[in-house]
Amino acid sequence: MIRIGSALFNADHTRLGDELKRTEAAGVDFFHLDVFDGYFVPDQAFPARTIHWLRPLTKLPFEVHLAANDPMRFLGPLADAGVDLVYLPAESTPLLYETIYAVRERGIKAGLCLALGTPLALLSATLPMIDSVLLLGRVTGEGQRGRDFNRLVVDRVREVRRMIDEGGHDVDLQAAGGLETANCVEVCAAGATSLPLGGALHRERDMAAYISFLRSEIAKGRGRRGEGETGGRSALAELKRMATEPASYRVLVASRSFGKNCPEVLDAMREFGCEFLPNDLDRAPTEVELIERIGEADALISGTEPVTARVIAAAPNLKVISKHGVGYENIDLDAAKAGGIPVCVAGGAIADSVADMAMALILSLARQVPQGHASTKAGEWKRFVGPELRGKTFGVVGLGQIGREVCKRAKGFGLHLLASDPYPDHSFASSWGVEVVHLEDLLQRSDFVSLHSPVTPETRGLMGLAQLRRMKPTAYLVNTARGELVDEDALYQALTERWIAGAASDVFVQEPPKNHPLLTLDHFIAMPHSGGQTPEGLRRMGEITAENAMRVLRGEEPLFRVA
Repeated sequence: MIRIGSALFNADHTRLGDELKRTEAAGVDFFHLDVFDGYFVPDQAFPARTIHWLRPLTKLPFEVHLAANDPMRFLGPLADAGVDLVYLPAESTPLLYETIYAVRERGIKAGLCLALGTPLALLSATLPMIDSVLLLGRVTGEGQRGRDFNRLVVDRVREVRRMIDEGGHDVDLQAAGGLETANCVEVCAAGATSLPLGGALHRERDMAAYISFLRSEIAKGRGRRGEGETGGRSALAELKRMATEPASYRVLVASRSFGKNCPEVLDAMREFGCEFLPNDLDRAPTEVELIERIGEADALISGTEPVTARVIAAAPNLKVISKHGVGYENIDLDAAKAGGIPVCVAGGAIADSVADMAMALILSLARQVPQGHASTKAGEWKRFVGPELRGKTFGVVGLGQIGREVCKRAKGFGLHLLASDPYPDHSFASSWGVEVVHLEDLLQRSDFVSLHSPVTPETRGLMGLAQLRRMKPTAYLVNTARGELVDEDALYQALTERWIAGAASDVFVQEPPKNHPLLTLDHFIAMPHSGGQTPEGLRRMGEITAENAMRVLRGEEPLFRVA
């Protein structure tokens, strides 16, 4: 199996701990770290003390590319930092054999790094002594982002693979430097067994999806032995290329928005072999309507309709429920599990979109934007006074994907961050200066409270009379998660009796909320569940939803499975 690693030089160096945990969760096999002395490249990259700080965060191997004029002086600190393997620069290491043995004496595996212009003859005598070979795909690209991969390295990979195989050596063969998807496929087809990925991985929003996709492409490419892929790597192109030989699958689309903002995903599914069952409703179907339509379906693209045990029982061929969204409270997970039907969601697709909406509502509440808008349009010229954000305390309830994105944005406004979560991401909290506290403490201390929890039996009605009374009379509440998190009658009482200064909600228990008294209040902002309604978010959501369904139909694990 090809090992895929994360070259942390391309990560965000202001939050390396968070980046390391994020890439580990995505499924990488090792971490590649550059250690430079400034001689070959005007950059220090990762000093040993940084590696020492990162080491307790993961058990995955740390493999160091040591580009130094005097490698020996780095070996002690690197060994103390917990490095597993060190690549020595083949063309510039004095007393190469002695240095390899010195690496081994430190309990570290030894590797040799060859730049594009380094003769391969250097390897002949050293292959029996080393554990790995790193071939760089560019000339002087170390430390310089955005340099293109040079295809000359493909022949070098092929030649080194021949040398390793003919000598019967147990040596890993890595190719690195400007690798994009097509280059990865090509060098692995030529014989590479490990890929430390930089920009190609770290610019991906969904690293796990990309790693999974890359592995499938490499597997196909190795079968062709050297025939590289060409073309771009858009998510839509990936969906189309991932399609296998056309089969026949019947798909019921219950989500009214699936495909409308990204019709290409419908084409991708048709190419895969999907046939869409008729659904003439321009709204979410009821339970009865869903039962009438789902009987022949192999896959359900779910929106907000009730996917009950009765619905699932009416679909004997159902193989997957792919939610066009991230909330799954409308799906009976126990019934799906009992039927062996995977349930998956479009994880991360709209995290940025909803986080933006949360901040927009916070700013609108604080500066009374809707009131100013209405007043000015009515011919008035009234000045509205509201608090600055800098220096205030901001409480995030739910530190999942969206909650973390909100924290990042709030940090830029100079807010002090609190978070409450039953399973907090302590690595993220540490990296971003988030204080993890109990909900009661968060409510008492926060000037702004933003809800980002899923709906579970424990969180339903999370914000009731008791919780709202804990908040400051100058505090604001924002809900862009789910309406069921808030007791709306309690919120109306809190606002009318001025327990809190204001509230905003993009979600309601009943949608649309019709004549709810909250809608009569000037200091309550209502939005029509549109936090995820951005072109970018809707496209990602459609692509991930389709990909999840096709993966399960193909017999693979979906990207984001919840049951």
